[in-house]
Amino acid sequence: MKNDNSETCLRSACFKSFHHNQGMMYDHGAINDYRRYVLLRTSLMLIALICYGYSFINFKRGVMALALVEVTLIPVCISLFFMVRYIKYFNLVRIIFTVMVCFFGLSAAAVSGTYPTIFVWNALIPVFGFFLWEKKGGLIISMTILPAAVFLYFRYHMSGADSMPLPALSNIISYVVVVAVFTFYYEITRAETEEALKKEINARRQAEEGKGKLIAKLQKALVEVETLSGLLPICAS
Repeated sequence: MKNDNSETCLRSACFKSFHHNQGMMYDHGAINDYRRYVLLRTSLMLIALICYGYSFINFKRGVMALALVEVTLIPVCISLFFMVRYIKYFNLVRIIFTVMVCFFGLSAAAVSGTYPTIFVWNALIPVFGFFLWEKKGGLIISMTILPAAVFLYFRYHMSGADSMPLPALSNIISYVVVVAVFTFYYEITRAETEEALKKEINARRQAEEGKGKLIAKLQKALVEVETLSGLLPICAS
């Protein structure tokens, strides 16, 4: 994200960094940004299509609040889909996308008249949180949004027409929590693996630089030996 050219395509910039110096110098920040770029573009299109389909279903069922949220998300997703291509918009899109996913998860947990299983969409919050914002950011998002979503879900699905038995509620919530825990574990191991890889690459690079310096010294010594060899006959004569 160091390039200030606002018209530079993020995909091209990341590929250029990835293949720099014939693949010997890896820019892990650029590689991770490209992964996030692919995830964002794919997710935005999928969410737009899903919202398009479910908005009709919810309008027909009379769940107007959730249907309006889904209709609103469609043009937002399409706009972000094109914006994320450019470096100057990347972080903005990442922030808007995270807020949008969290808002949808809380809305799904709080709106009455929906199917209770809609809460499982909250499992995407830690997935996107850790992938887009790494360990610290993902942990903050998960620890903030998921408890709020659980509270709202119990609040609106323990009584009335949308009530569910406690075991069913516990199963759904446990599923989301398990996904969050495994996503957190994956992010920790990914970060550790990446750090170990960076250290190995740096060690190999230093070894290559040391070999280059040693070869230069040997070549210099060889030139000096050849020079001395040429002077010896002159001195002997």
